[in-house]
Amino acid sequence: MRFRPLLYAQNLRKGARLTKNLRRTGLLGALLLCGCSGAPESEAADGAAGSANASVCRPPPGISGSPRTIEEAVTLLNALPKPTTLDCFLESLDRPLSAYATSNIISAQPAFSPASPRIFLRIERLLLSVVPEGAGSHLLEFGYLQPGEERSVKAELPLPLTAAVAPSAPYEHVLDKDSSGLLRGGTSCGGCHAAEAPDKSIAFASAFSSLAFRPNPAYRVSLDALNDAQKACDPVAQPERCAMLTALFAHGSVMQAEFPNTMAIFN
Repeated sequence: MRFRPLLYAQNLRKGARLTKNLRRTGLLGALLLCGCSGAPESEAADGAAGSANASVCRPPPGISGSPRTIEEAVTLLNALPKPTTLDCFLESLDRPLSAYATSNIISAQPAFSPASPRIFLRIERLLLSVVPEGAGSHLLEFGYLQPGEERSVKAELPLPLTAAVAPSAPYEHVLDKDSSGLLRGGTSCGGCHAAEAPDKSIAFASAFSSLAFRPNPAYRVSLDALNDAQKACDPVAQPERCAMLTALFAHGSVMQAEFPNTMAIFN
């Protein structure tokens, strides 16, 4: 084939315009993160879009990426760019992450499938849970284990956050209310978690603790399988699911979390 300088230059200009448009819309960063681009690894690592995505969802100076209480998690959420999505929050957490995945669908935040399980993250006594797909995919659930790890304080927040929220917001969101909005006492978690009682250690909100459960081992999903699901995810067909799995598994090591044997099993 004869080399045609004019045609070659035209193609170069078209390629440059396409790359510029992809960067402007954010699609280039998504393609690089999910391994869908044909660019060499060195280009993906050094590309401007990839660097921007890696830096946006990080804790600003003075804010911990390892929240150990519900209040510290709210502080981190408030410090991240708005609107703050679940995947941005997950990406901002320090590595290694300690995680446990379950395919159990019996929950107020049920697993959607073994490929989109409910995922628990543990940072000392703080438990976080998310699900990449389905009815509970917009919720970040919290549990704070009390001494002995047989009870926990429950809370949750719907995301994305469009503005900063008060420290009391996660506790208020789970309060049990009737159809008119009047409080009935306790929380919506009390239906599954028995022995619910007010927690007086939290003075700024109406908080409740109840029995804590560990996931049933029969429904355990291996982290290797979940990492494979992330690598196979199609960000065009399932953008939210892929964003959450990428946020969890593409930013550092994820280790298997364990729950104490003294904690009751949730069936």
